[in-house]
Amino acid sequence: MNIVVNINGQFIPGTRVGHDAVFIGKKLYFIGGRNHNKAKELISDFFYYDLEAGLSDAKLVDLRSQKGINLPYMIWHTANIGSANQDSIFMIGGVGTVGLSDNLVYRFDTKTNTTSIPIIQGKIPPRRRNTDSVSYGGKIYIFSGRMDTVNNNIIYYNNFDILDTVNLVWNVGNPVNAPPPRYSYTATLVNGVIYYIGGTRKSTVSNISFNVLMSNIYLYDITTNTWSLRKVTAGDIPESRTGHSAILIGNKICIYGGVHNATILTSATPTIALFDTNTFIWTTPQLENINTPKLIDTNIPKLAYHTATLIDDIMFVAFGNFTDSTPRVVNRNYYIFNFGQPKIQWFRLAQNDMGNPNANIPNILNTPNPVSNSGNVTKSTTSTDQSSQSSLGNPVIIGLSTGLAVIGLGTIVAFTLVYRRKINQPQGYFPGQEHPTNPEIFSRRTSNYFPGSETPPS
Repeated sequence: MNIVVNINGQFIPGTRVGHDAVFIGKKLYFIGGRNHNKAKELISDFFYYDLEAGLSDAKLVDLRSQKGINLPYMIWHTANIGSANQDSIFMIGGVGTVGLSDNLVYRFDTKTNTTSIPIIQGKIPPRRRNTDSVSYGGKIYIFSGRMDTVNNNIIYYNNFDILDTVNLVWNVGNPVNAPPPRYSYTATLVNGVIYYIGGTRKSTVSNISFNVLMSNIYLYDITTNTWSLRKVTAGDIPESRTGHSAILIGNKICIYGGVHNATILTSATPTIALFDTNTFIWTTPQLENINTPKLIDTNIPKLAYHTATLIDDIMFVAFGNFTDSTPRVVNRNYYIFNFGQPKIQWFRLAQNDMGNPNANIPNILNTPNPVSNSGNVTKSTTSTDQSSQSSLGNPVIIGLSTGLAVIGLGTIVAFTLVYRRKINQPQGYFPGQEHPTNPEIFSRRTSNYFPGSETPPS
């Protein structure tokens, strides 16, 4: 039974975690995830917002009701843009009923609105979950990830797989100097280099898992096919975290949300932080709420297992769970962050206000210009090498972390969007809960260690 609310002729998707999002053309697609409004089904949720006319006149389309759409139920997968014309979305891995099939990859053609199972040559990688991906030059890059055994043990994968979406071939990336296996991290493309930030990793000598320090950032250079580790020592280094999101604005990676300690269920602080890829310095930005009337609580929401998508210089945060309440409370709103001002402006947007011309929505994404595609793109956590100027004083390189094109605001801008983020969650989970029913499934630590410690166990 598909439980939706019909407002202004549109259905309201409900809440979810374990989904992914891709922005391509002028449409923001949401794929899969655990929908708290309904029981588990055999097929996945699949819908998009058409943002051609802005937020107030956005059109919401449920693709499951259309012929040619057949996606098995999937959660904790990754999705990203691909194909020769960059007009397809590739959905890779994950769990759910999709895990019962031999099909690792599904393809959605945005021109025909149909799904298919592509025949891909090369060595097929293992299925895994809680990965992030980057799309660049028609290839999707996927590192590490996890799967759970029937005994609730975590299997870490050190795979670095590259899907050539043009020639439909799996390739194996360079493992030399690659980071230790991890999951629930973010991957962000910056000028041909992928930045891997945060997540949960396994000790190299034991079964203990711990969060990766935000001062340890691994870089993969696509052109030279080499890995390197950069140690960050300057700025307001955030707490370690897992289940966060990331987008690229100008030369800065913006991380949002996440969980710092899954055992005692603490939110990662600060909730939002900027990493300058030129200076390698972390900073905490200033924020301003612009809801009218003003919200009673003007603090930004503490979320995990959400998605964040960059549209021009706007970050669109959707779904996930709040991390500052126990038991966990699901997020029923969207949050919009405008990076086009000296102080980041943000506002809360109810689902039923999307596409409602009578809603009191700030006029920041209501008259987008035509969108252009580029061959160099990434998903929710990433961006491309085409740029324009933002109020941050740096080129705005846009993208989608698990698809993309760009919506311009004001002057006509040719952007490539990379959307990411994929946010992840262990199994053993029930609706409304961000953490596993058994926290030890998620993180096994020594009694004297906590995430964010400068001396994690070896």
